[in-house]
Amino acid sequence: MANGKPSETSLGKKVHAYASSHLGGRVGRGECYDLADYALKHAGAKSAPDYGKITASADYKWGKKIDLLTARPGDILQFRNHKIKIVTTKNTKKTHSDGSWEEIKEKEERSASRPHHTAIVSSKKGKGTFTIFEQNVPPPSGGRVVKKVQSNTIRVSGSKNTTTTVRMEGKTKVEVKTTTVVTVTGTIWVYRPEPK
Repeated sequence: MANGKPSETSLGKKVHAYASSHLGGRVGRGECYDLADYALKHAGAKSAPDYGKITASADYKWGKKIDLLTARPGDILQFRNHKIKIVTTKNTKKTHSDGSWEEIKEKEERSASRPHHTAIVSSKKGKGTFTIFEQNVPPPSGGRVVKKVQSNTIRVSGSKNTTTTVRMEGKTKVEVKTTTVVTVTGTIWVYRPEPK
């Protein structure tokens, strides 16, 4: 605590603790904005109204703007047109003992979007992945929007990963090559809580 004001670290811990303690519950009206607003106010930090006028389409400011790579638990994420597309292709080649072979190709696409959204960092998992606290989003399994606090994993950068496995099924060699491509578009601003 400097000059009687809490440090950024202690504010972040309080914001994180508030969000964590409300998992499964509803904060305010259940809007994404409400979770960050209530958590910051509870921690004794400034909230979006302290930085400017609040409108339904505003890109809210929640504190001191920082680089995404330095985000830590309790920081606030503000999304604009954020989209994640995950394409998984699986090529299975079966080679029989007589030299004949067959190939099966499968493709799965999943996507998620947060056009105008606010969340709180829970943890950084590495490789462009964060665990976040958020509300007013569908659960990861899909379905209707849930106006309760959830802990979800989100990608903030793209990646490509390929794995190959080989096994025998009797006298048949089975080679499976799986490639997952994650594409992330949109903007994410990161804010560190500041004392009121």
